[in-house]
Amino acid sequence: MTTNGFGDLREWVTVLDKIEKLHDTSSLDTSQDELVRVLNFRENWRLTERALEYAGSISQPKNELITAICTVMCDDDAFMDNRILAAAALGVLVPKKFRQTHEKPHFNGTAVEDIMQRLLDVPQAPIFHAALSQALQSMK
Repeated sequence: MTTNGFGDLREWVTVLDKIEKLHDTSSLDTSQDELVRVLNFRENWRLTERALEYAGSISQPKNELITAICTVMCDDDAFMDNRILAAAALGVLVPKKFRQTHEKPHFNGTAVEDIMQRLLDVPQAPIFHAALSQALQSMK
């Protein structure tokens, strides 16, 4: 995979434009390393939101991307909207990864599905529970 070189992530308007163009040209697969960098940046919720919104369009997700998305989903301090978007993205990407590798993707040594199930077992916002349930349903 090549990086697209999003450059300085503090120049968020420029980065949003680049992500948008990559999405519009169906080129996000080749820029997963940069999307991971955006997801790990955490200083601008707009960048995280856009990366999560478009992540589901990636046809061959890398483990690093799934890990970065799981990190957002599991972060109690992240914006709830982004956690919901992360769950939805995983609902699309985990089955794609399974079809690629015939193995369930893992996060910190645990299957992503199991992590999502564990999140359902602890008190969370009802809208987040709904997003997790829907994502788990789409993985079946």
